[in-house]
Amino acid sequence: MDRLKDKVAIVFGAGPNIGGTIAHFLAREGAKVCVTDVKEEAANAAAEFIRERGWEATSLAGDARNDGDVQRIVAQTVERYGRLDIVVNMAGRVHWADVLDMKLDDWHDSVGSFATAGLLTTQHSARAMLACGARGSIIHLLSTAAHFGEADGAAYCAAKAALLNFARSAAMDLAHH
Repeated sequence: MDRLKDKVAIVFGAGPNIGGTIAHFLAREGAKVCVTDVKEEAANAAAEFIRERGWEATSLAGDARNDGDVQRIVAQTVERYGRLDIVVNMAGRVHWADVLDMKLDDWHDSVGSFATAGLLTTQHSARAMLACGARGSIIHLLSTAAHFGEADGAAYCAAKAALLNFARSAAMDLAHH
């Protein structure tokens, strides 16, 4: 249960579902966890759930698509805990629609959100890890949709495929660290 003792993690998009569960399991393994979500109440609920079980968690609201928010979240986490070892990016906006009915704003929101959150969480987290000497992990949650098309899922599938290839390229850029 202490495989992550003395490690610090941030989970972007840690609402009550998958992201919140990931944050819970990281804390259960001993990590100090900062849970974030675009909705303050979702981040607070996830952190409170973890603290009620006796583990360390804090919450910060912010949009993983916003450079200033991601920079602030990473900086405040490092300021509070002294380091950063693990980052999980669960952030992104999903819009389901038939390709003939897809609204351009929804397309941009979905496709841009996953790739942009991937870039920003990776950039700021990697810089913080390098600064504190951590040989950390940056994890982007994908889906089979990154590999296969789905009916009514053109935006989601394109977004996940973009995130997959972003993660591959970022891994090659950061591997030597």
